[in-house]
Amino acid sequence: KGKKKKFKPKEKLFTTWGNFLTALDELYRRILGWSIQHRKTVVFLTLGLFIMSIAVIPLVGMEFLPQQDSGEYTVNISLPNGTAVRETQRVTKIVEQYIEEMPEHEWAIYAVGLEAGMISSGSTPEKAIIRGKLTEKRERTRSLNQVLDDLRNKCASIPGAKIEINALDVAMGGLQSPIEIGLTGDNLEVLEMLAQTIATRVKEVEGAREVKTSIEDARPEVHLKLQRKKAEQYGINTTQLSSLLSTAINGTTATRYREKGEEIDVRIVLDEQYRRNINDLESLMISSPYGSLVHLRDIAEIEFADGPTQIERKNQARRVTITGDIYERDLKSVVDDIQSALDDLTIPPGIQLEFGGAHQEMVKAFGDLSLALILAIVLVYMILAAQFEGLLYPFVIMFSIPPTLIGVVFALLFTGRTLSIPTFVGIIMLAGIVVNNAIVLVDYINTLRRRDGLSREEAILKAGPTRLRPILMTALTTILALLPLTLGIGEGAELSAPMATAVAGGLTVSTLITLVLIPCLYIIMDNFSAKLKRLWGRRKKAEVNSMVGGE
Repeated sequence: KGKKKKFKPKEKLFTTWGNFLTALDELYRRILGWSIQHRKTVVFLTLGLFIMSIAVIPLVGMEFLPQQDSGEYTVNISLPNGTAVRETQRVTKIVEQYIEEMPEHEWAIYAVGLEAGMISSGSTPEKAIIRGKLTEKRERTRSLNQVLDDLRNKCASIPGAKIEINALDVAMGGLQSPIEIGLTGDNLEVLEMLAQTIATRVKEVEGAREVKTSIEDARPEVHLKLQRKKAEQYGINTTQLSSLLSTAINGTTATRYREKGEEIDVRIVLDEQYRRNINDLESLMISSPYGSLVHLRDIAEIEFADGPTQIERKNQARRVTITGDIYERDLKSVVDDIQSALDDLTIPPGIQLEFGGAHQEMVKAFGDLSLALILAIVLVYMILAAQFEGLLYPFVIMFSIPPTLIGVVFALLFTGRTLSIPTFVGIIMLAGIVVNNAIVLVDYINTLRRRDGLSREEAILKAGPTRLRPILMTALTTILALLPLTLGIGEGAELSAPMATAVAGGLTVSTLITLVLIPCLYIIMDNFSAKLKRLWGRRKKAEVNSMVGGE
């Protein structure tokens, strides 16, 4: 009996893999042979895919930076002006209870009498702010936006309170509103009316929320209008009256009391019971420089009005800002819809409207990155021209860059990601990566023609299958290395995942298209070069003949 052959799984695996690669080489040889016979078809198909990818970009969407799920958020609570601190504390306690009931809750900081942008508390008793953080992303099943949507629904049941809940974007630092529309002019009343109209239209746009204007939080004020003729009789002017009222209402430091090495401010202020009622304020006695006393109501008119909490100016003109947040849509799509909604809006003379915020930063950044991309392509071409010692073949190689857009766009569309700054950085990286495959292919074709004396078509049909495996191995190792980043695993993956997706998608499609497109363009450009040489040769020959005939 003969020896029974031992089964070796490794050998079978390697044999199967080798057979697969051999079949792949043969398949590619057939595809390549068909492609160089139908060069125009291949070029127009690639051009069609490129145009289609450009048309699909609006479906992908654009934004400045992808929102990161940092788990941090802010809650701004606003009650009607004049609300007591106790009522604000009561509402804040309700919101606090809702927050602590969330299973993802980790910690939260509460401040009553404080609003966003302030550094000291106590001046806004009807305001409160909460800053909180959820547990780590890997420890929860819901995203930050899902948790905040649930919190918004609960807080909507609190009567009389305006509650804004926003995710804290670490990348943006919370400094830029996604939606920002600025109105500049001299007539404040017109600005207020126009701002309210715009805010109403913006709220109707899908994907816009938390829309507000910078003049919404007006506060009741008491305006004192000095009756100058009566005041002059007592020797009182506006400056004296303003100083006296400031001392009576806010107080002023008269002196400092020292005790045991410590200084204590001694403040003079009107007793609180005389500051609560406007009638008591009217009865305030004013001391004139002549030594007489006069009631405030005898020399000044008291009016009630609503005043802005902040005054904005740009280039010495009054400014009103409409701001808002976005959700479930990309920034560019929302802003485009807002611009469409405002197309039929009549802007009064003297009023300027401009978009700002994250959208303005996005447009500026995309413009700068576009210049960087052009510069990268020019530098790559210069290096290739120096290496090949000519302009023709580097020009053929550069055609491996446009197909990357096809892969980038469809990869973003498939993964649900948008075109952002990280994505654009990935596209710039691709300009220097994808040309490697074309360099390997074109250089070997030239070597076979020059060294072995093969015809152009023979060199292409031999170079393609010979360089197929190195090209695929180079591309595959890069794509597999990017796979963990593409999946968006871990903290901060929202910024790195779009870039990895762009590089992986662009490299995949560019590699596949390069294998058939570059040989076709090689033949087309080689034919074009030969025609130019023939035309140039005929012209030179004609010049020589004319010179001989003249002699």
